[in-house]
Amino acid sequence: MKPVARNTVIENLRDPVLVVDDRQRVVDFNEATTHVWPGIASEVPAAFQRVCPTLSGAVVIPPDGEGTTQQLSLTYDGQDRYYSVTVSAVSKSSDERTGWCSVLLRDITEPERSRWQLEKQNKRLDQVASTISHDLRNRINVTTGRLELVEARIDDLDVDAAVREQLKDEIGSVESATDRMQDIIDDILTIAREGKTVETTETVSLKTATRDAQANVDTSDATLTVADDRQFRADRSKLLTIFENCFRNAVEHGSVDVTVEAGSTPDGFYVADDGPGVPREHVDDVFEHGYTTSGDGTGLGLSIVRTMAESHGWTVELDREYECGTRFAFGNVGTAATDGRWQTGDRCGS
Repeated sequence: MKPVARNTVIENLRDPVLVVDDRQRVVDFNEATTHVWPGIASEVPAAFQRVCPTLSGAVVIPPDGEGTTQQLSLTYDGQDRYYSVTVSAVSKSSDERTGWCSVLLRDITEPERSRWQLEKQNKRLDQVASTISHDLRNRINVTTGRLELVEARIDDLDVDAAVREQLKDEIGSVESATDRMQDIIDDILTIAREGKTVETTETVSLKTATRDAQANVDTSDATLTVADDRQFRADRSKLLTIFENCFRNAVEHGSVDVTVEAGSTPDGFYVADDGPGVPREHVDDVFEHGYTTSGDGTGLGLSIVRTMAESHGWTVELDREYECGTRFAFGNVGTAATDGRWQTGDRCGS
């Protein structure tokens, strides 16, 4: 009698399942197993080590404790696949073990490939960030140094005062251009280095994080209000980057005395301002690289906001129905609001 019941669940599993007895022999298997070991049907019962040499060398039978799980690569229908292998003891009852084990192989090829591709992309991003940081910064520093030398010698030129002022204006334009290049480099580095998936988080306060971010930004005469507080988990540094860029965006595109408000939503938080809002023809482009309506902006601020949010697994959307300025809603954050003040009908923070 076979130790595994030939029920629909076992037979229809797309993942291979084997049973190894107390003599280290494969004594049963399902249909999916034959795609990895095509000749197994003609050999079973047979020694586990001979029938499945790679698998037997990677697992411990019988398992230590209740079960063990590990990963390995095997060939399935001629293609290399990655599996998570779980070995579990087979028992007649809750307190009587038979010495037999079931071996379940779950196909994790796609997640593993995605992880490998992500690691490869992150490595490339690190290389790009290193190149930007080293090569471009060096060239900007050289340009800035030469400009300072030229500016220092202008007063020694045998030209009239009007020409000197014109030359200084031209140098000022070049200096402004290098400053803008530096800002763009800083933003690109933020995306490249900080846009990776968040692995470590801590409990943060919405109110505290927004206040700390405000202290890092030159907000001129802008006002920040926090409608309510909430606790949630985040990478604090990346969260501050989100708020800093939202605040800069509000100041750059609004008046010097713009009011910015942060508050909680049922599944996250929002940042809103009472500025002019986003032109209707641009609502689909606000998070794209290079989008800006300000002559001083790099066009990467909101792209950074989206990157930092997505690295947490959050969503961020422009509230297209908001009529009092601009409002960004961050969702999938987790913990509910602490005092429940926010309601769907609140359109302008009143």
